Amino acid sequence: MEYKNQTENRAFQEMLQAAVKRLQNRSGEEIAAKSGAVFYSSRNVLEIMSFYETIKIQLPEFYINSDIDEWHYLTLLHYLDMADGTEGSQKLITFGNLKDGLIRGTKFDRTAEQKLEKLLRDKDPEKIQKACTSLGAEFTETTADLCAVFPVLPRYPVTLKIWFADEEFPVSGKIFLQDHADHYLSVEDAVTVGEILLQKLSEAFSSL
Repeated sequence: MEYKNQTENRAFQEMLQAAVKRLQNRSGEEIAAKSGAVFYSSRNVLEIMSFYETIKIQLPEFYINSDIDEWHYLTLLHYLDMADGTEGSQKLITFGNLKDGLIRGTKFDRTAEQKLEKLLRDKDPEKIQKACTSLGAEFTETTADLCAVFPVLPRYPVTLKIWFADEEFPVSGKIFLQDHADHYLSVEDAVTVGEILLQKLSEAFSSL
């Protein structure tokens, strides 16, 4: 997720400035109510959980106290900007099912499955579960062999379903969002979230 060139760097900075400008027109109380963040008016600080880490955001500049990846930071600001408080039905959808997701989302669905097959290959179930746990995942019962739900953002969980290898098929995985995801992030930001999750899983495996 590093910048490839100065043009990309400039484009990122423009998006960052635009996101901050939009947020500065709104109160911390309103942002918190719609996003699930916590606002401390005495300190003018928003606190938000992302991937098991509490991130503090200082208003009105919207500076953060964390060294998270810059695209993670931008996605976080976009989440705070777009969040409208909508609750989901717990129904899972693919990235291709997102609004405007037919091309970008469907492409990511395929890419994620390919990356997961490589990432999970030769990993035993216990190691996979430990890696997911280290990122704050909770586990639920489904038809998959393992279903991990990651608290990416307060109202934006991401679900990873894994089917372990057997005599006929190799290990496989698929990433899902909840059906209210479009109320919190665009398809482009949703894909960024998916890529961040894959990167964090890879780092978690390397540290075990």
